[in-house]
Amino acid sequence: MADAIKPAPREQSVEMPPLPEGWHVQSYDVLSDGCLAILGADIDIWAEFAKLRDSGLGGIPSSAAKATAKIWTFDGSSLAAGPIFPLHKPGLIVARFPDGRWLVCNSTCVERPSGRILSSDGDWIGSIELGYCVNNVKIDNASRIWVNWIDQGIFGNDSWTVSNLEWSPASYGLVCFDEFGEVVRHARSCPHAVGIADCFALNVIGCTAWASTDPDSFLVALRDKQEEQWWATGLKASRAIAVDEPYILAAGGYDFASRAEKESAPASRIAGLDLSDNGRRVSLLRLADGQAELYGQWEMPIQVGFPNSLDLIDGQGDTLHIVDEDVWRRWRVRDFLNE
Repeated sequence: MADAIKPAPREQSVEMPPLPEGWHVQSYDVLSDGCLAILGADIDIWAEFAKLRDSGLGGIPSSAAKATAKIWTFDGSSLAAGPIFPLHKPGLIVARFPDGRWLVCNSTCVERPSGRILSSDGDWIGSIELGYCVNNVKIDNASRIWVNWIDQGIFGNDSWTVSNLEWSPASYGLVCFDEFGEVVRHARSCPHAVGIADCFALNVIGCTAWASTDPDSFLVALRDKQEEQWWATGLKASRAIAVDEPYILAAGGYDFASRAEKESAPASRIAGLDLSDNGRRVSLLRLADGQAELYGQWEMPIQVGFPNSLDLIDGQGDTLHIVDEDVWRRWRVRDFLNE
């Protein structure tokens, strides 16, 4: 049984290094080895977005089509330069294959194909279709590509068809592809009647994929050559998960337990949604038969729940990663077990 909510244990933190002059940070992704991939561009795309927003025009900056992108990796002490390639569009997710190749996925663009495979030097090798409204992309030890989608992608990729599936791959919420874009596996037996309606978080360890899904925040594990497993969590919209079996650290969520609670809440709470206790909360769960039992809850020093915008929040292996205001913060599952 969980005790009262406690302050989170002290994290491991390090300031992010600046990129070389002339380069601007676009996004961060956690690689399978726990290092950060930093995507930069030679044009400040976010400043261009702000100009369009302030002018009332909106849309994607035309300068993005002409921009050059570059990836750096950061291990907490040194910054290493990686491949250079055309940006094409903002909103890229990057992942690295075990052999050093890179996968660059446009997470929001409807143009196809949405994924590019690059050599370690940035040369184009091939393209792969991963749909749009992609939430996460992770590559396992066998060079297979795991993808999950937000609700718009699950219900909005209807025109994307493959020969061996009745529905669009994205309709299943969580899918494993080989490097040629063929579907290897997908989530099948979600306990909820409507299946996966949203897939908030993805963590790939070795050849096993873990994901937090909606409705009802079921947790699923797809292990190599085994039947998938599901656990009810009782949480709401966990946006990142770290795994150290049998324990799961789940970060973030929404506060409102029901529509009735939302309708009766003060307007100040409705406007922010993440201004609740749950917006700062992480939960440690212990896996049992079909149920993830609550082991404890902690209050984080920063907002981790939806819809608060962080530069990065993600789980890789047994570690929760957060980048915000140029600081990389890391908590391991065992940090909470030792509390």
